[in-house]
Amino acid sequence: MVVVTLLLATVQGSWLTTNQLFDTKLNIMLLAAVCAGIAGGAELGALSGFVYGLAYDVLVVTPFGTSALAFGLAAYAFGMLKDSITVARIWWLTMVLTFWACLLGVWAFSALLVLVGYSDRLHSAMVWPSLVIAVVNALGSPAMERLQRWVWQVRKPVD
Repeated sequence: MVVVTLLLATVQGSWLTTNQLFDTKLNIMLLAAVCAGIAGGAELGALSGFVYGLAYDVLVVTPFGTSALAFGLAAYAFGMLKDSITVARIWWLTMVLTFWACLLGVWAFSALLVLVGYSDRLHSAMVWPSLVIAVVNALGSPAMERLQRWVWQVRKPVD
């Protein structure tokens, strides 16, 4: 888990920080936290969100712990939602849940920055970047979910 976290943090800090898509910095750490929550449930989501969030906090210039709290909240909420869904496993369900969880994670992070006084208000200019992050993360979620199942040793449920 440590090796994967360091690898993802390296990709986030080097490649994704300098290469932007539609003027938006993508967030692979949020994707990893959310996919761990979706794969392993609410408790694993909270733990992984905290771990990946702390790793992300080292890379950004914001109050330490805000990413950990926002990522943990999003991963916990959607891990709990995934646990409550009793329908058969649908291939696109992970993508839909990841989209909404990433939107929640980005907006929760922004709201926390307002609460701690780092930012003065939530900006409407965040709508586009949060949508770009959510769409790109949703597209990458099937592969990331498989990686998180391997990292956290979560067995795939039998349909």
